[in-house]
Amino acid sequence: MEGEPRAVQIHEDRRADGDTDAVWAGRLRIDGITVTVTGRGIAPGGVELRRIDDFEPYIAGRTALLRQLSLRQRAGNVPIEERVLPPVAGLEAHREVVEYSVAEAAAMEAQLRVGRTPRLPRRLRGEAGALRWEAAVRQQMRLASESRDEATEAVSAMVNHLTRLAQHTEWLLGTPEGTAAVEEVVRYTVFASQVPSLPAQRAWERLWSGGTGELPGGGEDAWLTAWEQWRVERTQH
Repeated sequence: MEGEPRAVQIHEDRRADGDTDAVWAGRLRIDGITVTVTGRGIAPGGVELRRIDDFEPYIAGRTALLRQLSLRQRAGNVPIEERVLPPVAGLEAHREVVEYSVAEAAAMEAQLRVGRTPRLPRRLRGEAGALRWEAAVRQQMRLASESRDEATEAVSAMVNHLTRLAQHTEWLLGTPEGTAAVEEVVRYTVFASQVPSLPAQRAWERLWSGGTGELPGGGEDAWLTAWEQWRVERTQH
């Protein structure tokens, strides 16, 4: 700070694929104030902090950068993985990608049943699904401390779990039980929580990975049986 070294607590997030361009965050105290500094592509020891009196040039520069990114996004030149997305709170991104994906699967299945060529309804077209997916993956990375590959796999398993459950049951959509089931799947995905539907969660993990475990009745039967048992136990409490 101002040419004098300061002790900094550093947290580094290095991807599992060996990426050397790690993201890091450092925290230090300056005159009783906690300051957080983040960086990528430069070592923490190569950063020097200085006091500034005029914030206007920095605010103007950031505004210009965000405007440029917005224009590039509208032009479709920025990959979704690199886009600036609206901030999301908590588990909302997971809930939104589940809601979108279940609706998408239901719409496609309905058209197939009547012999029509599958085509998404207008409200589900475009980049909406991909943007929701990216938001959920980023939240999974942040909340579960996972790499992008791990987070992508976790979100894939979650979405497939609930879209498949919707295909096999009549209660997932539009019922209090369905809302509770979605919430438990989301919380198990992010936090590995000990949710009441834990047997169903673990049965799905075995089914998703291609195994059946030791549960009777085969993989899919054991998974659906576990969910039905969960429903019965909910009505008894």
